[in-house]
Amino acid sequence: MKKIISAILAAIFVIAAVAACTKPETPSTDDTTAKTGDETTEAERVPRFYDNLDFEGTTVTVASRDAETTMYVLGEDGGDVVFASIYQANELVNGRLNIDRQYQLGSSDTNRFTVDITTQILANDCTADTVLVDQYYGTTYAPQGCYANICSSDYKGYLDLDRNWWYKDYMDNITIGNDTGFFLSGDASPSIFSWASCSFVNLNFYEDVIGDPQEFLNDVEAGKWNLDVLLELSKKVYLDLDEDEMVTGADRLGFAVVRGQSAMFAGICAGMKFINHNNDGSYTIVVDREQNYDIFSKLYRLYNEAPGIYTYTAGANEKYAKKTFCEGRSLFMNEYILTTWDEDVRSMENEFAVLPRPKFDENQENYITALQDSFMLYTLPTCMSLSKVPATTAMIEAQAIINNEIVIPSIFDTALKSKYRSDLVDFEQASRLIELVRSGITTDFGVVYNTNLDYIATMMGRLIENRKNAYASDVAGNIAIYQEKLNDLFLAFEQLK
Repeated sequence: MKKIISAILAAIFVIAAVAACTKPETPSTDDTTAKTGDETTEAERVPRFYDNLDFEGTTVTVASRDAETTMYVLGEDGGDVVFASIYQANELVNGRLNIDRQYQLGSSDTNRFTVDITTQILANDCTADTVLVDQYYGTTYAPQGCYANICSSDYKGYLDLDRNWWYKDYMDNITIGNDTGFFLSGDASPSIFSWASCSFVNLNFYEDVIGDPQEFLNDVEAGKWNLDVLLELSKKVYLDLDEDEMVTGADRLGFAVVRGQSAMFAGICAGMKFINHNNDGSYTIVVDREQNYDIFSKLYRLYNEAPGIYTYTAGANEKYAKKTFCEGRSLFMNEYILTTWDEDVRSMENEFAVLPRPKFDENQENYITALQDSFMLYTLPTCMSLSKVPATTAMIEAQAIINNEIVIPSIFDTALKSKYRSDLVDFEQASRLIELVRSGITTDFGVVYNTNLDYIATMMGRLIENRKNAYASDVAGNIAIYQEKLNDLFLAFEQLK
């Protein structure tokens, strides 16, 4: 069965290598020489920092959520190709460094796990040498002094954060100042690219109902894919299949989507900003800028008033976004890259293409890719023994290198290559479309520290979910609080230095 994007293998391998930097480096031969980490000859393999390291069986304890929810960290011996590659990479790191990696697994509930582990850290009662936290809950506790400053000489160890397996631009953008960092994001942890927001288009649906999908894909590549086009096409394909004179999940749709948080990600991709990162490392609140009002207004109409678009609450029993798309009843699906290897998506009959999320309008210079919250970030707890810093940082740095060589290709090559073939999109164009998603990756300080800042980012999603068209008045009523919370956050971080 033919499926899309035979080009994606080459594109994604480059993506994984360059996603760390504002100005991506050209991948060097030492980044990609080994498929398994051991199969190249000594002449072929460039020496690594860990080649002469031996930690003599030192135990390195990793605190993380329960095994089922952290499979992209733990892997599985003999499991699915992706999980098997993760397990293999972990074992290679352990062997190369001669460390004994142990996992301290907690609750499957992200909030519960975060509260438990940070309580232990603040009580100086933790046994973990490194902790995996998520972008949403985990980062919230940084101002309390849970996590060590990885830029300091005490904790930097073997970390080489300027290398292309680290997402340095992302890490820089979620700390205050230019010399403080608490979170490690890169190929050592579940790939940031996996949680990059994107759009899917059903190519067979487009061909059957609208016309040649090649014209649409060309327009996307030319930068013409925006919210107005999304609305126009959604209205064009809408059909009231159940004849109840209402837009429901049983109809033929432009797309189905959960209201609320998804609107926040759509807003970021359309250029909405909450807090601006200044060159001196400080931040300025911009939630009240005029462009934000325009973006909110357009998204409100799209999510709550537009025909052909079905929105529902997060608590709905059916996941209509995926259900309608996989059944061939939605033209689009607005999700994230990880969705490409969902079993229902991989086995669907129709062919699809992966695109960036739509711009606000054609005047928006570039496509913007917002990041979902679920990917995991490595941290160093402040209660760890400084004697464990060398082994722990060597493990994390080596994991980033070897995951870059083994895990990323296994995800986007072996596991998905059967899906990435199509007569409806050519080889090179598929690569370029995926690169548009990768090149637009960003985050907003207000999104990461949302709960510390009185929910400055999720505010707009909450308004849309509650069908309350009141962005301007809500911002006016809360901006003083946002500023007060930002000042408090600055002070808290300053006291950690």
